[in-house]
Amino acid sequence: MIRKFFLAVGCLVSLSQGLASDIPGGNIRDAEGLVPRSFEIVMSPAVVFADGGMYLNTELRYQATEDIGAGAAFGAGELGFNFGGYAMWYMLPDMGSQPAVGLLGGLFFNQVASEDYFLFRISPVVSKHLATNWGGLTPYLSAQISPAFSFGTVPNIFSMRMSMGSLVTINSFNGLRLWAEVGLGIVNSFNEIALGVSFPFSSFGE
Repeated sequence: MIRKFFLAVGCLVSLSQGLASDIPGGNIRDAEGLVPRSFEIVMSPAVVFADGGMYLNTELRYQATEDIGAGAAFGAGELGFNFGGYAMWYMLPDMGSQPAVGLLGGLFFNQVASEDYFLFRISPVVSKHLATNWGGLTPYLSAQISPAFSFGTVPNIFSMRMSMGSLVTINSFNGLRLWAEVGLGIVNSFNEIALGVSFPFSSFGE
């Protein structure tokens, strides 16, 4: 089963498009917020196809209220680097047959292939948690819509990427959360496979 999954992913990413101004490293988020006034540290290594190489994103997330979160992010790799911040609005909770729905908006400085951009990211996310005896599985689907404005002579670029992934929580891991995600470039973007590990905590003193 696992082998068939990776073969299917390999077929998809072999159709990768050229690199542009999008931010690599995966979206690595569902649409369900954390406990209010809590934090989360996230690390997400990724393989970017079409000669993109390896990339690593790191984030510090903060859940201010039940409906609003925020975060700061930094990423670097063979393509370049990025840093910036964002806010996340958790619009609808996961209830009954209704999936959770969230919307991210952020501003980043992004360098790709030696070109510098200011990049706005808008990312709607939909997810649904499935409880199990050992923990839980949360499949999610998101889009990253990213208009980018160049510092140099290259043109401004609009990019779009779809991401499909799943969050795995295991009760015996003491809160550690694991992620796996496939990103498919739609417009001026790229294909990638990203993994993630994250750890929520209530304060820096605990």
